[in-house]
Amino acid sequence: MIIKLLLFFLIFKSIIFSDNLIKGIDASYVDELLEKGAVFKENNEEKNIFDIYKNNGINYIRLRLWHSPKNNYCNLEHTIKIAKIIKSKNLKLLLAIHYSDDWADPSKQTIPALWQNKSFNEIEFEVFNYTQEIINSFKENNILPDIIQIGNEIENGFLWDYGRINNFTNFMNLLKQAIFAIHNNLTQEQLKKVKILIHISCSTNYNKTIWFYENLINENVPFDLIGLSYYPWWHGTLEQLENSLKIISKKINKEIIIVETAYPWTLDWFDNKHNIIGETTQLLNNYPASPAGQLKFIEQLFKIIKNISNVKGLFYFSADAISCNSFSSDWENLTLFDFYGNALPTLKIFLKN
Repeated sequence: MIIKLLLFFLIFKSIIFSDNLIKGIDASYVDELLEKGAVFKENNEEKNIFDIYKNNGINYIRLRLWHSPKNNYCNLEHTIKIAKIIKSKNLKLLLAIHYSDDWADPSKQTIPALWQNKSFNEIEFEVFNYTQEIINSFKENNILPDIIQIGNEIENGFLWDYGRINNFTNFMNLLKQAIFAIHNNLTQEQLKKVKILIHISCSTNYNKTIWFYENLINENVPFDLIGLSYYPWWHGTLEQLENSLKIISKKINKEIIIVETAYPWTLDWFDNKHNIIGETTQLLNNYPASPAGQLKFIEQLFKIIKNISNVKGLFYFSADAISCNSFSSDWENLTLFDFYGNALPTLKIFLKN
């Protein structure tokens, strides 16, 4: 009887933990890909991309939002359209607001073109109003994000030059304006359901990570979640990541999510665009660029995450960014689909965790 009760407890605990584990995909390219002819399949059968994700245990989708992108993809209108589909599938949503017209990362945080040549006070006003517009648009469409990410990989600040990290007071003020806009436009009940995430890239640099988030806490920046990127070719081994996460977890009392990660399933090319990863020197030892190697990588990453109580899940970055007739991709060999849009075995790992 005791053994049966113990087994029941372990199974029940496993179910609860599994339900709480974030198993996410960054699907920011989906809108553009579908409009340009991409087709996605599971077992060679064409299916809705979000059905494929849900069938394989994905419970969160991440979408990036750019202010005024030249091709309009990832603008507010397109993002709302995809968010409606995501919510209709009963998937949760992480909205990553870049505060830029294009990619924002540690080496590039370009201010929106429409905000150029404004004073710092005017920029604060723009950040508040823009964030308010976003929140109200999602609210009006009844698709509030479950997590809102303020900026993208902002360990060096954002909205340059106004919010560079070396002008820490300005950086803090801009962060607060964005978060205050969210707080001021949601009810207390809504705020209980929406978490604020701050995202930096330096997952294996625990000293820099701790310094960054301790300063946010000391400056009373109201946020809920730590978001980190982990790409082995930039950030190091899985062992380094595990060690860093353990140290960060002990030092900072916040939940952590790996909001960007990926690994190649091949080093081959399918289009004429130069791939970001194409050399064996960029790989981890014992993790080949193959479907089996990619699967092994994600499997090990889940093991690390589940062994550290503060770490709550991961998002696979641009899992569907395959190349097709009208879309060239430098990420085509890092996706969770092969060159012909068939789901790779790695997707099943999400279902098992």
